[in-house]
Amino acid sequence: MPPVKKTTYNPSKEVTKALRFLLYPLVKLMLRYQITYPFIIKLLKEIYVQVAEQEYKIKGKRQTNSRISLISGVHRKDVKVLRGITFNYEDDLPVGMTLSNLLIIRWCAETKYLNKKGEPLPLPRLNNSVAKKHHKKQDEHLSFEALVRSINKDIRPRSVLDELLRLKIVHVCADDKVWLHKNALVSDEGFKEKAIYLGLNLHDHIAVCTHNMSDKKPSMLERCLHYDKLTAEDVEVLATKARKMGMEMLQILNKEAFELQKKSAGKKEADKRINYGIYFMRGEMSDFGSDDEQDEK
Repeated sequence: MPPVKKTTYNPSKEVTKALRFLLYPLVKLMLRYQITYPFIIKLLKEIYVQVAEQEYKIKGKRQTNSRISLISGVHRKDVKVLRGITFNYEDDLPVGMTLSNLLIIRWCAETKYLNKKGEPLPLPRLNNSVAKKHHKKQDEHLSFEALVRSINKDIRPRSVLDELLRLKIVHVCADDKVWLHKNALVSDEGFKEKAIYLGLNLHDHIAVCTHNMSDKKPSMLERCLHYDKLTAEDVEVLATKARKMGMEMLQILNKEAFELQKKSAGKKEADKRINYGIYFMRGEMSDFGSDDEQDEK
């Protein structure tokens, strides 16, 4: 990123308008969870310093507190204190949550866990060695317990099952088989999980928009379809269709990504990541930040 040459401030009217628009629902969320203006200003200071330090470097020159202060507008004394503070949402993902995601991805992508229609099979809760005691016949590789062990041998499968049950991602039938819900790739439960993905997904979406606004090539995929003058019934028809088509696309890409990841395992250049998301917003024509109850992601 090129160095900042001007010391005067002349923000783009178009970008300022866009920022006002996107900040409205974020401020609404912050107020709901008692994140006040003084608190967010303190947080913004940290991020301004971090971005100025990392993204506005001059090749061959040391980044100084004075230059970071000039770029960010943060006082030099604050810059000195705040430099070095970093945070990564992905690093903060709980082990149990990461394990659950890996389990769901494999269950939805690996051929042996799918039926002829490509849908996740129900899995016996226990592996073959335990099931034999109950006179059940099954492939030891096709059990929930074996699936968990194939990903992490240090966490008890029962603990993972309890977490997935809590999140309403799976259910257990009377025959002791574990069923994965159809929409398991998108969880609607768990406050901590929602909060983490709030940061991760909005970060990535805004990062894509920022990339495209900077005229970097190639541009990243960022498309939407928006309509107004619709009835509540019209919106429900479209929401149902969007939910169905969206889940189908997630499942297709999940299988493809899983196979590509297996082929690239161990390669030095396998250091990239992707994030593909879907959302559907419904609200009033006059709303800039519609009620959370009217938003569906």
